[in-house]
Amino acid sequence: AVRASMQDLARYALICQSEGLMPIVEPDVSLAGVHDLETAVDVNVKVQAELFKAMIDMGVYMSGATLKSNIVNPGKDCPKSYTVQDIAAANLHVLRQSFPVAMKGNNYLSGGQSLRQAAARLSAINQMKRDNDPWNLSFSWSAAIQLPLLDLCKEGTSGELPIEKMG
Repeated sequence: AVRASMQDLARYALICQSEGLMPIVEPDVSLAGVHDLETAVDVNVKVQAELFKAMIDMGVYMSGATLKSNIVNPGKDCPKSYTVQDIAAANLHVLRQSFPVAMKGNNYLSGGQSLRQAAARLSAINQMKRDNDPWNLSFSWSAAIQLPLLDLCKEGTSGELPIEKMG
């Protein structure tokens, strides 16, 4: 199932490039479950390696594509807790194991994390990067940014937006 899904993403990337577009490939791995961080690292390395192999095999121009992956985290119901630094180190390990040097960017998904969690984790990842790590690491967090505002909008029943709280 992983191979077929990653081949589909690679085909999508090739089609985008054939039409003059830059593909954004999104091999999102779910946070659901009790898996630990080490399992999440193993799964993410396998999924991303499969994706990049399929892209190269299909002739995708790797410098003309960008990754939009999940931040590697333990399952939401994992009984073990991890520090922000543990999670940052795990994410850097995944990138160093599988991310092609030709691809220059990864825009992380928030993946069900709060804005505070996702921002702290991305900050730690960037702080722990080595000088020779070639990637630009950023975010694509529409849900993490928009959901708190939508929750504020639901608070009032008067139909008026609580602008002061939203600022």
